[in-house]
Amino acid sequence: MLRGDGASMTTLGAARDKAYTVFMLGAPRNEDTSGAIAQRMGATSSAGGLAKLPYILLLQGAIRIKVGAEATGAIGVGGAPGGDLDEACAKAGLDKISGTIEIVAYRVGWARRYEPLPALLSCVSASSHSS
Repeated sequence: MLRGDGASMTTLGAARDKAYTVFMLGAPRNEDTSGAIAQRMGATSSAGGLAKLPYILLLQGAIRIKVGAEATGAIGVGGAPGGDLDEACAKAGLDKISGTIEIVAYRVGWARRYEPLPALLSCVSASSHSS
């Protein structure tokens, strides 16, 4: 996990929870972002008990990491002045490492059998950070 200068301590947990949410809930409907899940579920009580489960955070700011069609992890971001910016940061991070993920996946034999990464990746941007 990374925390930018000026980002509050709560952004660490929020980033982790967004990543967990998209990783755990994204597969059934092939939703690759926490924003897509949050939009479908809504911010009202229609989310029911799901929103009360540990580590579920129905907000924009995370994207699934996929090798081929299989989700292997997630990147969560918190601290920007809006979930859309958090999600854009997560996408930029994924774009930056995507070639590396494909190479590593191939080297460890995921070309035939995909397995989830042992941990979710999270990063946090400072709310004062503009890019």
